[in-house]
Amino acid sequence: MGRGPALGYWLGFHLNLGATGVWFGLLTGLSLVAILLLWRFRQHSASLVIPTPVPAAIH
Repeated sequence: MGRGPALGYWLGFHLNLGATGVWFGLLTGLSLVAILLLWRFRQHSASLVIPTPVPAAIH
């Protein structure tokens, strides 16, 4: 996706935050990618689940 390094560059050099801005941009980019991958995994794995029938109660 490339958002983390671009944000880190902008924060670090254009806003003069230095290394802190670069690391914060990297952290933000990796967090965004992790959230998107988790969402995609849950979407794709939900379609693979086969519902099992519940047995009737025995009286």
